[in-house]
Amino acid sequence: VDTLPGEDGEDPHIWLDPANCILMCKNIAAGLAEFYPDKQPLIEQNLSAVTAEYEAAQTYGKETLKALSCRELVTFHDGFSYFARAFGLEVAASAKEIESVIRLVETEAIPAVFCEENGERQTAETVARQTGAGLYALTMGMDGGEAGCTDAIYHNIDTIREALS
Repeated sequence: VDTLPGEDGEDPHIWLDPANCILMCKNIAAGLAEFYPDKQPLIEQNLSAVTAEYEAAQTYGKETLKALSCRELVTFHDGFSYFARAFGLEVAASAKEIESVIRLVETEAIPAVFCEENGERQTAETVARQTGAGLYALTMGMDGGEAGCTDAIYHNIDTIREALS
């Protein structure tokens, strides 16, 4: 079993980095192949298909976000470190102390703040209102619907492009 690069003990949301998803799928496929050797061709076929999906998401994100005028994220959920690292972004602050976040947004002229779509919005709304920054919602892909990890990754890429371009 391969381990994930750059594990962050503060952030368990490893699935928001496409490379981590590929590694997890490879580990799952290896485990399944051990228990179901007769299904090896199907397992490899499915692994190839899902790997292509995550590689496409990674390529899309790198291309889509490469020309951002701002690469700093101010989030109100501590779960986006893997996503940020995957696409060359920096989580500049999370809302542990609202006063320092407001100062950071104003000083750095950060154009947007991000909350988690199913999380608490009040702090993010306060910072946006106080600073004039836009307010956008990112997703963890855990809304209980049919959307999968790649849908969450694409949503976050497009939202950040809109907010920070």
